[in-house]
Amino acid sequence: MLAHSPPFPIIIDHFRIEYGDCMTANDVEGITLALEHRDRVCKIRLRTSILVMEKVIVPIDGEFPMLEYLCLAPMHNMDFLFPTTFQAPQLRYFMLVNFTCPIGSPLLSAATGLVALSLVHIPPSTYFQPDELLHRVSLMPQLEILWIGFDFGHYVDLDETHMHNAAHISLPNLHFFQFAGFNAYSEALLSRITAPHLELVRIAFWDEQTFSVPCLLQFMSSSEDLRLGSAILSFDIGGARLSVYPYETVGLSVFDVLVGGRPGHRVSNAAQVLNALSPLFSSVVGLTLDYKDNCPSPELQNEAEPTDWRSLLRSFNNVKNLFVANGVVGKLSSSLQFGYGESPDDLLPELKELAYSPSNDSADAFNGFIDTRQNAGHPVTLVRLEDAISIPF
Repeated sequence: MLAHSPPFPIIIDHFRIEYGDCMTANDVEGITLALEHRDRVCKIRLRTSILVMEKVIVPIDGEFPMLEYLCLAPMHNMDFLFPTTFQAPQLRYFMLVNFTCPIGSPLLSAATGLVALSLVHIPPSTYFQPDELLHRVSLMPQLEILWIGFDFGHYVDLDETHMHNAAHISLPNLHFFQFAGFNAYSEALLSRITAPHLELVRIAFWDEQTFSVPCLLQFMSSSEDLRLGSAILSFDIGGARLSVYPYETVGLSVFDVLVGGRPGHRVSNAAQVLNALSPLFSSVVGLTLDYKDNCPSPELQNEAEPTDWRSLLRSFNNVKNLFVANGVVGKLSSSLQFGYGESPDDLLPELKELAYSPSNDSADAFNGFIDTRQNAGHPVTLVRLEDAISIPF
């Protein structure tokens, strides 16, 4: 069929989201035959098992003169070597997951027309310095999407001497930036990038003792298009995730930051990062605190001091509406008890309504805070939600 059909463009698309794989031997043969028609293939998108990927990756070599979109994503971590003879002069969208593709690859050197570059779960054998990435990206003026994610838990040793010579670059078309890895790497990278039209930012930091994010703050503050209006801060076994939305009714967040943290460090780690980013949250008027689990977490209730929770809340000084899910009620309510000489107005000074889902032992959890604010002349309306509610993610 391929040999005798008109020279229409060929799209190869087999992207399995779920764990299993339904690709048959006939599918593999069909993909292999289609890849022989390099001058017609315009899109390749494959997410499949390692065994299947090993079979189809071999024909992806030589020049593909029409190829604009390439996404290769094995379902499991494996250090695949991307074909070094591959060429695609028209490539615009390029995503690799679990692949070894050196930053100095001839493909990246020639891909000056890229609109999207995603290198995800980068194996340790391919780790590159921030200045090397900056140099490649500086040659991609049309770039709209940049996604860099290192393999979980592996540290990249930074060579500071190289960064001193790295040029500052502007990416006027960049709308979406995503990073996963260590805090120091993202800071080194973002210290040299300006993106005035950012619309979506996703950040994931591994668990560390200290966090410093002035370059992330500057990077996001320079954008003219980010709109932040409401936020959900949730905790789970891996750490804390803040998702910020332009409005409360919008379902897609425009800023996500995941701060890794073991039990005992989740609240304090989140407070470090969010305090530093607090200028970004001046327009956030709605905040939800949640524990992402089916039941309250004793570890979360006992892991942080009241000062940690208060520090966390001070990142959102303009919040008017606060919702507290039942997994967080106990520890948060005790953190809102003020001692002699402490002013309740210093914490959430603009708060107008506090809603929470009480359990049997927390039905009156926030009464003391409400009374204190009432006596101070800054009343807060308390709303008790009878059914235990946890925000669906």
